[in-house]
Amino acid sequence: MGGRFETLYKLHDNLYKKGTSIIVSGGVLLKDRETDNIVAQLKFQSISEYKIKALKISLKAYDVSDKIVEGIEEYQYLDLNINNGEYFGSNKAIVMPDNVTRSIEIGKILVVFEGRDNSEICGAELLPLEPPQSLESVLDDPELIKQYQIETSTQSKYIPTTIQDLWLCTCGKLNNTNTCTSCRVSKEKIFNAYNPVLLEEQLKVRLDAEEVERERQERIAEISRQEAEQQKRKKRKQIVRITRVTVVIVIVLSIIAFAWTKIINPSIQYSKAESYYEKGDYDNAIVIYKELGEYKDSVQKLASAIDLNDKDQAYSSALSLFNAGQYLDALRLFEKVYEYPDVTYYRGKCYFEIESYKQAIELYEELGNDSDFKNDAEKEILEGYYYLGLDALRNGEFSIAEEYLNKTEYGDSKEALQIIEKIKQEKWIGIYRNDEDDSEWMQIVCSVNEDLTYTYEVYRQSSIWEDYSTNLVVEADGTMILVDEFNDYNEENNGGHWIEESTHQFQEDKSVYEDTGGSKGYGGGYSTIRIDLKQEGDNLILHTKARTSSFEYGAEEEEEESEYSTVYIRQ
Repeated sequence: MGGRFETLYKLHDNLYKKGTSIIVSGGVLLKDRETDNIVAQLKFQSISEYKIKALKISLKAYDVSDKIVEGIEEYQYLDLNINNGEYFGSNKAIVMPDNVTRSIEIGKILVVFEGRDNSEICGAELLPLEPPQSLESVLDDPELIKQYQIETSTQSKYIPTTIQDLWLCTCGKLNNTNTCTSCRVSKEKIFNAYNPVLLEEQLKVRLDAEEVERERQERIAEISRQEAEQQKRKKRKQIVRITRVTVVIVIVLSIIAFAWTKIINPSIQYSKAESYYEKGDYDNAIVIYKELGEYKDSVQKLASAIDLNDKDQAYSSALSLFNAGQYLDALRLFEKVYEYPDVTYYRGKCYFEIESYKQAIELYEELGNDSDFKNDAEKEILEGYYYLGLDALRNGEFSIAEEYLNKTEYGDSKEALQIIEKIKQEKWIGIYRNDEDDSEWMQIVCSVNEDLTYTYEVYRQSSIWEDYSTNLVVEADGTMILVDEFNDYNEENNGGHWIEESTHQFQEDKSVYEDTGGSKGYGGGYSTIRIDLKQEGDNLILHTKARTSSFEYGAEEEEEESEYSTVYIRQ
């Protein structure tokens, strides 16, 4: 058996015409089993900034064969005071004049406002809005849904969607203002929070924090258990040693202590936590609720206080870490509270302090002219360009360095630009190949040091030596001298081996490079080598002059001088 009313027909949910002031949230046609009357019930939602004080509606009626029968010419909802977002009408029953009515259709609606002209809507123009899609249909992890509810509200259960000139809040309410009229959360927050990738990151942070807290509680419980065991052992020893009277006293005192610990003190602490909670002092409330454990509803109250305090606490913690110079940790927290107006500057400052100047400059440039940190940011933008330019100089990226340094006058940027111009005018830098041996090549690069001095470096490969690099000194006459020899190597000579560790030194005028070595086994010797690089046009000439001395055991020492030149052609 059913109830008193039997449902005969239902209108589509959420009928709406774009640009109008109401939504027909629902409508049913019912049969009263006691009186045989046929009644219609309609539910409306206001989406108008003006108060609605009355509504008139006409209904078309049809019998079971869809033949039109007598309907309602006009029904009036009077003495209303309906604000934006409020529902009305469902408490009124419209009695249909013909008991054979089995379906209905809205004819016209006239909305009467307070403070503006009336609005008329044709029923035929009302169309059903797209039904909401649940969060479970997309976010298959219940913890992700819980995380979204933490970021928005506990009422969140639908995917936020824009529908015509309205938007569907995650709580299920249709709105046309920037804040949901039901859960009171802003549209921007609702839509920004629905980001599965961001939710995954926020979930990981929360679960990690919960795991840390769980482990802390376990440690506390274990300490309590050990203390309790220790107390039990002490009591057992005392019972053996003391008289019956003393035993009675101990038992009485234990009961009092237990009552204080388990009943009286927790009750006092719980009352304090409740007071803090009601006043909005969530930090102190959280501390006490954690200590109370599972006393009464402390677990639920703790979760609620953390939820309410999370954003402010994260922001406060981020500032503390920032002021303590822990910029990476501060940056991670600032990323979670981006809605605070000064967070953009603090994020930029964190990047600046960890020398990620590009990211810092990008954030600084997002600051509006009304920001309190605008002047500081502009100064650090210039400083950031300076350091980016120096980094590029140290890497030999002169075009990039010039681009950055031209944007700033910070420090010795002008001197650095002069160094770049000087290097660009010199012709040493480049790749050269031996004009007689295509497998041998040489590359000369330049790098600028922090003190704005600069050095050249030669990378050379040939059929004799694998791959080695040398430093260069440019003499006053333009001669370039190699001052760092190739990597040591082994080579058979007269039945012996050159030792791997050679002695290298310069003459006092630093114009001659000496490579002195000995041999193991059958003989020894030494050599003095001078290597010069000279430029002719676009090509380089490597000139080598060597004086060698060698000997075998039992033989006289032999000396030999040789010199030769190799021409390298610029590629």
